[in-house]
Amino acid sequence: MVPIRRRVAVAPASFYGAGLMTARFATVFLAILLVSATAGRVMAQTTAASAPHQAEIPPGYHVLTVGTRQIICEPTDDDWVRTAASAVAPSKRPTTMPSDILAALAQRRSDLTAMVQADFALSDPKAFSDCIDQDLIPQLSKFQALSPAVYYFPITHDKLLALMQNGWTDPRYHYLRFAHQVDYSDGIAISIDHPMDDLVMWVEIKETDSPQARGDALIKGIAEFETQFPVAVSLFGQSGTRNVFADFLLNQEMVPLKLAATEGWFAHSVSELYAIKYATFLTGSSRRGLISVLLRGDPRNPLDWPPLDLVHPLDPGGMWPEYRKIYDNAVIRKGSFVVDSWMNKGGDGVLAKALPALRAGSPQNAADLIKIIQQSTGIDLTPVMLPFYTEVPPQL
Repeated sequence: MVPIRRRVAVAPASFYGAGLMTARFATVFLAILLVSATAGRVMAQTTAASAPHQAEIPPGYHVLTVGTRQIICEPTDDDWVRTAASAVAPSKRPTTMPSDILAALAQRRSDLTAMVQADFALSDPKAFSDCIDQDLIPQLSKFQALSPAVYYFPITHDKLLALMQNGWTDPRYHYLRFAHQVDYSDGIAISIDHPMDDLVMWVEIKETDSPQARGDALIKGIAEFETQFPVAVSLFGQSGTRNVFADFLLNQEMVPLKLAATEGWFAHSVSELYAIKYATFLTGSSRRGLISVLLRGDPRNPLDWPPLDLVHPLDPGGMWPEYRKIYDNAVIRKGSFVVDSWMNKGGDGVLAKALPALRAGSPQNAADLIKIIQQSTGIDLTPVMLPFYTEVPPQL
């Protein structure tokens, strides 16, 4: 038997390289990072797509329904398939599912709103309330409603190959004629903007396997998916919550400061750090853990952020677009390190102390920004804005 080829799904290019201008990299990177490690390569997809694909049942096979599970199998396999599907214990779902975030939001909305008002010195909470009602709740509701049709397909490679040679198709299965084998993509694109494709999950069994061994393979396949898919939905729900908050803070509170392009990192980093605070207030996830992931960055970026000099910053407006993406990805890490150091030194209230002066002064260079922050909060950001080359970062 020819060994199976399995593709490892990766995040779409738009998830990476978005950098400073979208304030989304860290949140999506976290989801991809954790899903890759724990949930079997699941991706989020929000772009328009064609009509969802419906599973095609191959000739000679049928769908055996066991409880809520659907298995595509030959009728002669019904007995061991039914026994195995019945033996899978219910999985324990995360406590940070979209429904949990919605419940926490309903319970803690007034406290969250008061927190945002205090941190950003807001007198009118209407804009934030509109953000919750018009952006956050609809998005979480879509994640909550995710329920793609799932079919488990226990079959040997050779039988699967024969089916494809005779015309059976599925978007995630590819017949490689030159290699005489099946190429199966086990990545799953989670979509909240349109119905998802039916998921035909290949459970590879061996021709020489006993019914018990085949059943064990099916149990493992079902258990893995039923454990991993909720984890992926949970992670994307959490990252989506943070994205909504980050976009609101950036567009409503930070962009109006009209900072120069060289100081744009400050607006984006502030939005990211406080969005993490508000999202973890609802989810109970580790705030420090998410900040650590944000600072870790994308390992594929050739430009590391510690050597960046934000006291004498580069002007991103004069960079080639390809280099601008690389720079933006790094500078938002450096900026987040600076803002995080500032918040650790002076507490979450440092921003509210600085915002009146920032709104009045619109700093146009690093010197202005450093001066306003020092005068309003008593903290000089210069030590953490300068380049450093040691494993132990500088502190304020």
